[in-house]
Amino acid sequence: LDYLDITITPTLEDGDEEIETCTLSVSHKQTEDLRSTSEMKTRNLFSLNTSLNTKKSVKFYVDSKPESTETDDKKFGSNYGLYRFDFTYTYKKDDVSGHKKTFTTYIAVLPDKIDEKSIYNLKINYSVASSNKLMNIFNLSINKQSSFAYINPTYIQWKVVGKDVNGVEYVLTEEMKNDPEYANCKVIWNATQQVQTSGTNFVFDSNDIEGTWTAYCTILKDDGVTERTTIKSETLSTIRVERKSYTLMIILIIMGVVLVGSVVGLVIYVQKKKKSM
Repeated sequence: LDYLDITITPTLEDGDEEIETCTLSVSHKQTEDLRSTSEMKTRNLFSLNTSLNTKKSVKFYVDSKPESTETDDKKFGSNYGLYRFDFTYTYKKDDVSGHKKTFTTYIAVLPDKIDEKSIYNLKINYSVASSNKLMNIFNLSINKQSSFAYINPTYIQWKVVGKDVNGVEYVLTEEMKNDPEYANCKVIWNATQQVQTSGTNFVFDSNDIEGTWTAYCTILKDDGVTERTTIKSETLSTIRVERKSYTLMIILIIMGVVLVGSVVGLVIYVQKKKKSM
């Protein structure tokens, strides 16, 4: 499935209604449960202040394409999940304004089966950003993002373990402490501080704790429970490195320039003195 070609050619049976605006909106939820319509995020695809007799076409691409720009006739979705399209219009009749919904339809884009995806040569890539306290923040991702784009993100889980500069052991979340292996570890983010730990991308922020860390990405099987494979990152460091101070170097350079200038000035003075004698 590449895109939906949506064309609105409306007609009105009641000619007494004066059309004011019309809107096509789309609601989306990333889910495999096609009966679940709660918590859908809604946005307008177009809204026109024109007569409904005007034909309008929109190509709605299912894939999210952050590198591309939306236009009036080209919109982008959010990959797999449940989509709902609503067409509504406002009107005025006998000087009274009204609102009508004339069209609603659901389209389901089912996720791929994760067991069918190759995990050969799967690894973790990352880039580094900086926090307001000059500490590294790591943007991690699996290297086969396009292959896993239509996978339920809950089947791709991230964890982090490590030690601070004093040797104290930490894990990413309270949930990780449920594992007996990490029972004695401290937690980077407590239960009230939500951290997104599923999907092909993961942002690791050490919550201003200086230390060294290892991130793990676990790919689950289609049952959502059994581990298929786990890969780990390189060692990630959030230890602050003091910036080099160039103050002393600048002072020495200035003193050197002054000294050279003084010597040159002294030589010129002596030469002039000799000529005048």
